[in-house]
Amino acid sequence: MSPCLPIHLPLRYWQPFLIVVFLFGAAALPCQSWAQCTAGQATVVITVVEDYWADQETTWTLRDQNNNLLGSGTPEGTTICVPTTACLTFRIADSYGDGLDGGSQSADGSFTVTYNGTVVSSGQGNFGSEVIAQFGTCSAGISCAFPITAVEGVYTAAYADTWYIFTPDTTGQFIFDACANTCNTSIWLYNNCAGINITDNQEGSFSYSSSGCGNQAQLTINLQAGNTYYIRIGDEGTNCGTNPINWSLIYDGPIVGCMNPSACNYSPLATVNDPSMCLFSGDPNCPDGPDLTVLQSVLASSIYYQTRNNTSSCYINEGCMNGYGTREIIRFTTHIKNIGNQDYFIGSPSSSPGQFEWDGCHGHYHYEGYAEYLLYDQDGAAIPIGFKNGFCVLDLECEDGGTAKYSCGNMGISAQCGDIYESSLNCQWIDITNVPAGIYTLVVRVNWDNSPDKLGRYETTISNNWAQVCIQITRNGSNTSVSVVSGCSPYVDCAGQIYGSAKIDCGGTCMGNAKAGDLNADTSYTNGDRVLYMAAVVQHNLATANCNDLNNDDTLTVTDPILLNACMHQLSGNHTDADDHCELPTYNVQNPTDTSWFRVVNYDPTTQYLDVYLRSPMVHLLGYQFRISGIDILSVESLLPAAEYAVHSSFNALTGDIALFSTHEVPIPRYITPEPILRIYYAAPINDGEMVCLSNFTTVNDAYQETIGLQETCFTPYLNAQLQIWLEGAYNNTLGAMDTKLNDKDLLPSVQPFNIDPWNYTGFEAIGQIPVNMTDWVLVELRDSLGSTTIERRAALLMSDGTLRDVQGNQGVNFYTADRDTPYRLIVRPRNHLAVMTANTIQLPSALYNFALPANVVGGVDMLRPLAGGTTYGLIAGDIDANGIITVFDLNRYIAHLA
Repeated sequence: MSPCLPIHLPLRYWQPFLIVVFLFGAAALPCQSWAQCTAGQATVVITVVEDYWADQETTWTLRDQNNNLLGSGTPEGTTICVPTTACLTFRIADSYGDGLDGGSQSADGSFTVTYNGTVVSSGQGNFGSEVIAQFGTCSAGISCAFPITAVEGVYTAAYADTWYIFTPDTTGQFIFDACANTCNTSIWLYNNCAGINITDNQEGSFSYSSSGCGNQAQLTINLQAGNTYYIRIGDEGTNCGTNPINWSLIYDGPIVGCMNPSACNYSPLATVNDPSMCLFSGDPNCPDGPDLTVLQSVLASSIYYQTRNNTSSCYINEGCMNGYGTREIIRFTTHIKNIGNQDYFIGSPSSSPGQFEWDGCHGHYHYEGYAEYLLYDQDGAAIPIGFKNGFCVLDLECEDGGTAKYSCGNMGISAQCGDIYESSLNCQWIDITNVPAGIYTLVVRVNWDNSPDKLGRYETTISNNWAQVCIQITRNGSNTSVSVVSGCSPYVDCAGQIYGSAKIDCGGTCMGNAKAGDLNADTSYTNGDRVLYMAAVVQHNLATANCNDLNNDDTLTVTDPILLNACMHQLSGNHTDADDHCELPTYNVQNPTDTSWFRVVNYDPTTQYLDVYLRSPMVHLLGYQFRISGIDILSVESLLPAAEYAVHSSFNALTGDIALFSTHEVPIPRYITPEPILRIYYAAPINDGEMVCLSNFTTVNDAYQETIGLQETCFTPYLNAQLQIWLEGAYNNTLGAMDTKLNDKDLLPSVQPFNIDPWNYTGFEAIGQIPVNMTDWVLVELRDSLGSTTIERRAALLMSDGTLRDVQGNQGVNFYTADRDTPYRLIVRPRNHLAVMTANTIQLPSALYNFALPANVVGGVDMLRPLAGGTTYGLIAGDIDANGIITVFDLNRYIAHLA
């Protein structure tokens, strides 16, 4: 079996795969060598060399022709025995869309698939979202990997979506004819097999036809000798069922024409020159020129409302949709005819690369800005939902007597032919999800700036380059409907010109010079505007208005300066994409699939700073914004290399708002594990028991979409020890709790009392109001695992239930110099009782440690006094001088205190 290129399968073959959940590690027949595969079996070896991201993103499956899962993995490979009669489909997918590209984290990964020792599919580095390869024993015609060789002649396709391969030996016109059928037929032509997008319409094809002889397809096209073409013979929907489809391939001769470029009737597609056909300037028979028009009647009769769930970034990137999730769209058909007497010639992507952009979603080049869809309100203001739709421009109908010549390889519209974009096509709509109820004018226009074609031919008129229809959007709760309003007057711009280009500026002035995003009102975009934006984002001192809310979300966030920054890069020539980043204000896109997690990790109480870490396994961030509570900000410092991620930052010390974005538009790398990105210096020590929390996130990815930002956990700059003790004398056997007599008689100080001999503790613990259930103060020491070295001391409140609390009233005692997973011992020192030490080492933060159990105390029962009939134990009273020994000196000190 010879290897074939990775492919996308025919739609009818592929459809059953779309509903399958790909299971990892599914049962298969593993084998270590060919010898382990039995007679009648072939060996498939799948090898995956991981990149840094593979465990998170890479999956693969192997299935047979009946869609049975033979093997899968994430991402490691395996060896699988399969029947020699099986037609196999291997699919490797990357959820992020960059294949096995290791980026800056690792070397690129790779994959290889062999069938009985022959490599049938392989790839390295960035192969996009997926690679699909078909191999094994497959029926002829099942896909473009196993096509039937075609030459001129008559054929019968055994089933719909039968594939053929054709390599003409002569350049000229060819006719593909499926007229001799009773069902509705379609013909697709592709100029490659690798990575093509298989659909039921013209998307992804080189050329397409579903008509030509009524409901049957006939396709006339100019093909180049030596080029290989893949032919797909099928039907509309499932109209032909299981019936065979008859079709023929006919060579119709060369294209004869004038090949003199200086002639007024020069034919760029001609392959045979006929000088006698050439006409030159001044000849009355010279054609007047092309004349493109949008058919008004087709637009008006094709409009309908629909909802569609969008999970694809393709639609966002192309401007077809303004967000993810359930979107409300208005579909319509655009039919553009060339009613002139000369072709409108566009050419090929290779000859005019500046006019074209490769569309990976559709699998072919788009001629950018071919058609534009606009929506105006009743005041003539443009609603920011319109976009310039790129198409493959080709002849789809020649019902007025023209001859079809153009395809996606060499684009144009022949004289008296037309290009049709049915309402069922992807992106053949406008997104009205956020458009309020009301009456609007939908305008479809083509070649609105009267650009000449590739040969310099101008249209004879541009007054018919527009078509419009008035629509009414009605919203009743969650129900939306769209209807066509009859008697619609032509759209008039704000200057009174029918179909004019005069616009109302963001300040409401017709042809005014107010620019959205120009905060300093100097009529240009400068760094000063970015500085003002970033100040406004965190200071909240700028009212939201049309000229400063650049994403129409009624709030100012870091998204707004990021959008302005994109426009500034475009004006500087730093953007090569087809998007117009200066069409501001625009719509806000919220991406629900890209999530980033933030957390405070490092804490330096001496220098007084915190570090914020980021985990972002599936998203590149251009900027972020959040609010931090629990500290007073002094300054912020990006921890990312400035040369790679030059940032503009701002903060508000009063509210804790912080915002940063990349002025160079270099995104933050993706991080599978948390990595440091920001250092925050703060003014005063963090209060005992205070938590530092992040909230109010706005995160923006490298597609200028707002994503999900989450805090992983609030940060406490300490580790907590949960402790419980009972004091002899204070313990009440009846209540099972200690009394609060000192508290009741106002004998408890509000400031920790251990700042005198013999403790000499200098801590600042203090409480504004003594809790009613407080029994006394205690001093707690954190010691090393041997108990010999004191690491930190903290004063705490002893409550009547025996638990210890910090001065904020939070459960437990907080230690700021403790490390997680380090064993410690703790000593509790009351003011008038013997101190106790933990019998065992503990790690912080700890569960409740009960000193009422002798087994938990160094010295056991000798260090405790039995309470409540011996069922529980308390600390022994009488150590008045706190030296750890009860003697007559303690009695004398007690008597002196009473005196």
